[in-house]
Amino acid sequence: MTPVAWLVMVIAIAVMILAAGYVVMTTLNRRCLLKERFGSEHDRTVRERDGRKKAGPEMQARELRHSRLGVRPLSREVHTAYARKSSEVQECDAPARSDGRRAVSSMREADRW
Repeated sequence: MTPVAWLVMVIAIAVMILAAGYVVMTTLNRRCLLKERFGSEHDRTVRERDGRKKAGPEMQARELRHSRLGVRPLSREVHTAYARKSSEVQECDAPARSDGRRAVSSMREADRW
């Protein structure tokens, strides 16, 4: 083989190795992002679907549905108020459940849930 043929072959092999590395890294990165985003839900789905390969498309579909919901972060003040109301509701007993329902309703109305 001529030196040019060797060079072309080495470049072609290097390109294939780089392409394979890119595919592996993007797959691992995507898997890691899904696991980070969904946490235990991701682990449960992987177990229920008998593997990551089957669970991956379902998790991506969930991510797409979630992105279409238009969820936005709460301001610090609203978050603090919701956390306070939530802890109050969790501390209540059975007769006070109606207070909890009213608190949730007011949160929904304030945030247009």
